[in-house]
Amino acid sequence: MKKGMDRLRIALGMGLLSTAVLAATRSARAGTTGPSGTVVAGDVSWYFSNSTYGQSGAPFGSCGKPGRTVDRKGRPLKSEKLAGVPSPNGSSSSGCGFGITEASMSSSDLTDAFDGVLVMAVNGTVFQNPDGSIDRNGTTITSDTVNIGGLNTEVQFFFEPTQNAVRALYSFTNTTAGSLPANVLLDNNLGSDGGTVIAATSDGDTTVEPTDSWFASNDNGVDRAVRPNGVSIIDPAITWVRFSQGAAVTTNAQQLASPGVFRESYTLSVPAGATQRLMVIVKLSNNVPESISAGSALDTLPELQSAGLLAGLSAQQQGEIVNWSAAAIAGPARPVPTMSEWGRLGLILTLAVGGLAAVRLGTRVNSRAG
Repeated sequence: MKKGMDRLRIALGMGLLSTAVLAATRSARAGTTGPSGTVVAGDVSWYFSNSTYGQSGAPFGSCGKPGRTVDRKGRPLKSEKLAGVPSPNGSSSSGCGFGITEASMSSSDLTDAFDGVLVMAVNGTVFQNPDGSIDRNGTTITSDTVNIGGLNTEVQFFFEPTQNAVRALYSFTNTTAGSLPANVLLDNNLGSDGGTVIAATSDGDTTVEPTDSWFASNDNGVDRAVRPNGVSIIDPAITWVRFSQGAAVTTNAQQLASPGVFRESYTLSVPAGATQRLMVIVKLSNNVPESISAGSALDTLPELQSAGLLAGLSAQQQGEIVNWSAAAIAGPARPVPTMSEWGRLGLILTLAVGGLAAVRLGTRVNSRAG
């Protein structure tokens, strides 16, 4: 009787363990989250919002008082519809889009990275997630697909925990029978306002030009200091990697009315039935030298691969990224860890077999002892 109870307890224990493993793997699968929120990855808290405020100028328009509808953490201030400003994708927004509102580094006092970046417009339409949820898988968030003039358009942000960096991926699939243009604008406010200093660019000077694959910026040219008005600098240094050398498509940077505000513009021609993607890497650093060295260390696909910034992208997806040289792809990307239904079933069966083996071993030991 005792042996029977022992076997029952072991079997029940293995069953509970299998259930726990199944629950854990389910929780690791892609789920959904609201279109505004926070992703903590390594040292950085990234705040994203479906109404990240764009800067003045078409097609982004104004986002209300004082140029925004959300605070720096991505939390809505109020719903404000401005006269004459079209709502993107028919939503009730006042001209704002899906992007990164802010980022802060937990190990330092550098908590004011941006004032809204990586907001996209394609062919004059600001991209906004069309409903109340987006997909989330670990530190990757992916928007729903929105058809803009025949282009199925999607935005994905992958927050890499060891690099303090975000990979922004913009995808365009042509659903028509003919080639379609995609004129893409990325709206970015570096958050350093009048204190913006360009510390370095890929060609060795301090002027951001269309031929620069990356640039490094900071606030007032220092890591931490006090501005002349007595306000402490709490902006991390930023590295902006825009494309790789030899890419089919490069960008044009346009500095707008206020310093620190940049638009990245790209011109694509998407063949019928094809997919083209744009990728931008933005990295935060504790100091200016680190941000400069990151530029030259992250401007090829093999370097991004080694740094973990291509996680979850297949070789085919990498080859569809037109602003990075396809010739630089080095082997398959490291996948984001997931487990299929068959994989979970196999793991449960393995645990069950292990449990039966443990029961039989216990039986032999008890019989020998007896």
